[in-house]
Amino acid sequence: MPDIDLSYDLFAWLILYLCQFY
Repeated sequence: MPDIDLSYDLFAWLILYLCQFY
């Protein structure tokens, strides 16, 4: 299921973005 893998990647990117914003 590549869809789930992609979703996880997006989540990781979002977390990184949030960390930078903080």
